Amino acid sequence: MLDSLSEYFHTLFREHPEYGGIGLVLIGGVLLFCSIKGYEHMYDQTGGPVFNMAWIRNTFGVKVAKFLNICFSILFILIGIGFYFAYKK
Repeated sequence: MLDSLSEYFHTLFREHPEYGGIGLVLIGGVLLFCSIKGYEHMYDQTGGPVFNMAWIRNTFGVKVAKFLNICFSILFILIGIGFYFAYKK
């Protein structure tokens, strides 16, 4: 089951590499929405103790962490758009 699913996606992205760009745009859009709304899961505490979004929020404040989350989300969207147009046939 897992092998056939893996093979399906491998074939799909090999035949249509621009779908990877669409995926990045969708992920960036969800991250942007969650960043603007300020959901707590954007500041996950399960990572290491230094230099993650929770550390940035605790050190520099919520506004800086929210700004960085929005910047990273927009970066994901822009990379996805670039990836889409680079591989579009």
